[in-house]
Amino acid sequence: MKIIRKVTFDKVLEHFRLEHPVDAVYDENTNQEAEGLLMMAEQLFHEWNSVLLERQDILRTILPWHLGCNGKFTLLNLD
Repeated sequence: MKIIRKVTFDKVLEHFRLEHPVDAVYDENTNQEAEGLLMMAEQLFHEWNSVLLERQDILRTILPWHLGCNGKFTLLNLD
């Protein structure tokens, strides 16, 4: 992982909210919870970076179960 530059928390929230509206109308909307977790991370760490992930970084990433496309599709099913 390569750190490209530091970013402000306002920019993090701005980008998050573009893709994850807290007022989305689908049943499985957990965007408000996710935004709350970002707020907690800001209180704990106060540092945000824009990074470039290399191939090995991506291959070692494990995602939790979650929904996508406005709750229409399971992106990752571990069953």
